[in-house]
Amino acid sequence: MPRGIAPILLLGLVAGCGSDNGTSGALTNADAPFSARFVERTIFNVESDRPEKTTRGAFNWDTMTGWAEDRTGNLVIRTVQVGDRCFRRTGKQPWTKSTASDPEGTCSFALFGSPKSEFGLLKEVAGLEAVGKDEIRKTQTTHYHGVLSIAAVQGTIDVWVDGAGVVRRSRQVGEGDSFTETRDYYDFGADVTVQPPNLSS
Repeated sequence: MPRGIAPILLLGLVAGCGSDNGTSGALTNADAPFSARFVERTIFNVESDRPEKTTRGAFNWDTMTGWAEDRTGNLVIRTVQVGDRCFRRTGKQPWTKSTASDPEGTCSFALFGSPKSEFGLLKEVAGLEAVGKDEIRKTQTTHYHGVLSIAAVQGTIDVWVDGAGVVRRSRQVGEGDSFTETRDYYDFGADVTVQPPNLSS
């Protein structure tokens, strides 16, 4: 199950512009924002006949503000979050507004889950075990592997975590290799500035 649904289920079950240098310096600087850019790629099993999906965006977890753009074939979905407000636009349709915590809004948890808390969450639900060391975007990380088997969330999960406990890369593979979704976080401390869109446009 791709990221748009899985994080919501996991969180519910458990809880009841700088340079692209990949360093974690911003994470140890109290004055720096906890923000980052991210890219994601989802490839579906060829038998599913579904096109590849790509996502790019940026988010500031201190202010809960950011944006994302999904592309699946010719379809583009844009999402903007400003505090507790979530805005979404599919193609050229008008913008819609929802509350960021509303699962139907596919905003906060679905797109903008924090890489700082993701590791702890997955340790609880996926039984992560360290399997090696890797360098992700010039940052040394520990590679963890686990298995997801909760309700509709089935498959495996791999995460690459830096020395501060922040996820730098995650990769989820669906049951039966139905899909492979890989997300990278980078450019920590980036300036993320967005404005609420015009709902009439």
